Amino acid sequence: MSYIHASSPKRGVVVFESDDGTETIREGGSRSWRNNNPGNIEDGRFTRRSGSIGTDGRFAIFPDETTGLRSISRLLLTAPYKKLTLKQAIFRYAPSNENDAEAYAQDVSHRTGIGLGDIVGELADDQRDRIAEAIQIHEGWHAGREYPKPHELLTELGEDVGQSASAPLSEEPITLAEQLGSIISTMSDKLAAAAAARDGRQVPLFFPDGIELIQVSLQGSFGDPKMPSLTASVTISGLKRFPGPQSEPAQPEPKASHFRSDTDLLPVEAVEFEEDFSALESVDLPSLMAPGSPKGVPADDPFPFARSDTPVGNRHWPLRTKHPLRNVVSYTTQRNQIVGSAGRMFLGARPKGRYHVAIDLYAYENDEVLACEDGTIVAFYPFYPSKAGEMTYALLIEHAAFVINYGEVKGTSSHTYGWKVGDRIRSGQPIARVSSTAMTHFETYVRGTVRNEQWYRGRPHPPHLLNPTAYLLETLSA
Repeated sequence: MSYIHASSPKRGVVVFESDDGTETIREGGSRSWRNNNPGNIEDGRFTRRSGSIGTDGRFAIFPDETTGLRSISRLLLTAPYKKLTLKQAIFRYAPSNENDAEAYAQDVSHRTGIGLGDIVGELADDQRDRIAEAIQIHEGWHAGREYPKPHELLTELGEDVGQSASAPLSEEPITLAEQLGSIISTMSDKLAAAAAARDGRQVPLFFPDGIELIQVSLQGSFGDPKMPSLTASVTISGLKRFPGPQSEPAQPEPKASHFRSDTDLLPVEAVEFEEDFSALESVDLPSLMAPGSPKGVPADDPFPFARSDTPVGNRHWPLRTKHPLRNVVSYTTQRNQIVGSAGRMFLGARPKGRYHVAIDLYAYENDEVLACEDGTIVAFYPFYPSKAGEMTYALLIEHAAFVINYGEVKGTSSHTYGWKVGDRIRSGQPIARVSSTAMTHFETYVRGTVRNEQWYRGRPHPPHLLNPTAYLLETLSA
């Protein structure tokens, strides 16, 4: 599927039409992200020749981020730019009547290592690509929400329950009780965010893996760490088809839209729904705040844990992020309690019998990825296509005790940070940026590994795979 046309029917919203006739909505986030236009290039003959598929009234809309980035690099080779110095090019690109052009030029020069006096038309292609990425960062690329355009009837339903007219409602009937009940009873992401709540600070979050069934705001007061009090308001922001078998018989969706719970524990009970959620399993918040040691998986023949002799104080957490769940490691404890999200843990279930051989760490797109320890870069290659159409990359670094795949990073990371395969990396050194998957896919392997491995149900263990859970929990403890 590829996008062939795009438009902006109202401010803050872009609708993409694909070649199969379906439509996708982007809302929120930065204007550059909504338009797949990292450089905020104005619509015109140049952008249309460069592959744009629409306009928001001023700026071009591109079919994907890669095309948008490429347009910046191409622009620097056009007649108005190619004979200019980097500083002159930025002053032309971002005029001082609309921008702090001096600060803009200094920022691009600092991020790329290219001198302000260098002629842009004489630079190598990879240097212009680094300029494009630096412009993307300076322009403020930030992802919002993306979802299929709902059916008109369901859009009206969304308005009827006081939701946004563009709420991502499913086009198919679903059994709301079982689908919400199954997720809410797990409580994984909400509990993780609850542990982060302090002094009445609100923690917004969504369910993992793109489910986005409900949006939650948590507000807590932690006077007694052994028994925190917590108020949780849960509001449906829209329904999507939940992965896996659908419950039978299908029922029409009720119109009520709010849950509320004011208890020390966190069962979320239905207040206005037809279904009764009062029997949902309660989960003790203190057990999340002081989780137990990780359980080896699979139980019958567990993978060995990745272990390092590097002192914990000399290690670095692999992400620099402000995400409210930045310190959550998803895993199962020895008491079989799930911490974080089951879908993000090591050996979580995936379609077609595949297992998830990593731990997915929460982050925002464009957050910096850091090296956990000193090491050597041993591989960098295309890894996984994101839902936004971006090809993410695997970055493998061999450390003293094992190899880490800092997975699903941006393919431009090597240009951004100026490294190549074979380079030595210091502990805590920025090495990559988080891709549009908004996570770091953290895998560990025995030394000598230069390629990631997969595992499917019924097949032998991948020979080089290690369980990263204990290492991440130890590193987090610092």
